[in-house]
Amino acid sequence: MVYRQIVPEGVTDWNVLNALKSVPREIFVPERIQPRAYMDQHIYVDSYKFFLKPVIFGKLLEKAHFTKNDFVLNLNCQGGYTTFVLAKMTKMVVGIEKNINSFYFAEDFQEEHQIDNVAFFNTEDLTFLKKQSLFDAIFIDSIIPRIPEHIEDYLTDSGRLICVTLPLDSNIGTAGIYIKKQGNLELNFSIETDLKSFPRILKIDTEESDN
Repeated sequence: MVYRQIVPEGVTDWNVLNALKSVPREIFVPERIQPRAYMDQHIYVDSYKFFLKPVIFGKLLEKAHFTKNDFVLNLNCQGGYTTFVLAKMTKMVVGIEKNINSFYFAEDFQEEHQIDNVAFFNTEDLTFLKKQSLFDAIFIDSIIPRIPEHIEDYLTDSGRLICVTLPLDSNIGTAGIYIKKQGNLELNFSIETDLKSFPRILKIDTEESDN
C-alpha cells in the first residue's frame, strides 16, 4: 500500500509513511471486507463509518503537518485505526468511539501493543472535553454533511481540523484541512472525491423530517 499507492502519488514524509506501515489496517475493518483493506478505494462499513482510500488518507496526514508536540482529538475513531496512526506521529491522541464493541477492540489493541500516548472514551457527549486542554488538531473519522458548529472552540489558535464533508445534495465529497485563524476555520487544503456509493441514511432522515 505504502510503496505502490501512496508514495507514487507524491506522499514522501517519512513520519507519515512509517506510521501507515506500522498499523495493520486490515484488522480494523470487518472480516467480510478485509481483502479490500489495502485497495485504492474507500471502504464503507455503514452510513456513519468508513475508511478513506489510502492515498487520500496519506495526503491529509502529510498536509496536516503533525508533530511530536501535537495533542490530537480523533472523533468517531473506528476502533482506533486512525488514532493509532496519529499516535505514531504526535504526542497524545484522544479517541472518541461511540460503538462499545469498537471501543473494547481499540483498548485491547492498545494494551496488547503497549501504546501509552492514546486515551479512548466510549461516549457521544463531548462536553467533558471542554475541561481538557485545547487540541492542536481534530481528525473526524466519518462523512459529515457540514463542519460541526463550534468545533473550532476545541482547537488552539492555528489548530487544524481534518474531515470529509459531503453535502446532502451532492455525491462529491471534500476531504479537507481547515486552519483556525482569528477564531474562524479557513480551508487550507482539499481533495474532492467521489462518494456516490456512500449509504445516505443521513439524507433519508433529513428528507423524512422535512415532510
